[in-house]
Amino acid sequence: MKIYLIDTFTDTLFQGSPAVVAVMEQWPSDRELLLLARENAVPESAFLVRQEDRYHIRWFTHQKEISLCGHATLAAAYVVNQFLEPNCQTILFHSLAGEITVACRPSGLFEMSFSAFNLQPADFSDALREVVGVAPKQVYLGRDYLLVYDDEQTVRSIQPNWREGMNFGGKLISVTARGQQYDCVSRTFVPHNRMAEEEACGSAHCHIIPYWSRVTGKKKLRAFQASSRGGLLFCSYEDGKVLIAGSCALYLTGETAGPLSGK
Repeated sequence: MKIYLIDTFTDTLFQGSPAVVAVMEQWPSDRELLLLARENAVPESAFLVRQEDRYHIRWFTHQKEISLCGHATLAAAYVVNQFLEPNCQTILFHSLAGEITVACRPSGLFEMSFSAFNLQPADFSDALREVVGVAPKQVYLGRDYLLVYDDEQTVRSIQPNWREGMNFGGKLISVTARGQQYDCVSRTFVPHNRMAEEEACGSAHCHIIPYWSRVTGKKKLRAFQASSRGGLLFCSYEDGKVLIAGSCALYLTGETAGPLSGK
């Protein structure tokens, strides 16, 4: 089984969000996929099986299968374009989240199309306050939480506080503000996973970009994820669709030593 370790939403190694992509001929058991994800030692892994004109994609963290992972999808598109179907222009992934189309741009960017999450105003609960500490000016809830702040420095300076047992029902917590060099900056916290913060989270921008598009009146936005490694996302929003584009940097390719049972 071929595996690839990719840094996403960056063109520079050791930046952006790392993901492992594993290319398989058929699906092994869910347990084996989880064991592989743990062995890969990155926050998320993408597993691919080709079927006719599309690729079935599944995403796993160290703990479970998840329904959507933007940066691991970006990594998978890079692998398809560079190794499986060199110079292809469009890639179709079938997933738990539905069909995902990725356009391979001449600029080297890979552009993913997602449905936007519907945002509803929400309360700044005691639990949210315990995590972020600083009260936002607005709170929204879609698939995940979105907390909006007045300035970039506040977003960058938040020190999340984690307590055992916090999970917010599996929801992410994104904090965001207008950027000085970018249209918006954000960070995304993960209460239910082993890691405290996403390095660059594509799916979180299905909340972030619709919000800032409405506020700024812009259809195209440059978004920066202000994590320790950073990540740059080129986004657009129109008719309920969020287009998220980014670069990739290949760190390594490899092959597993033994076959999987498939059971």
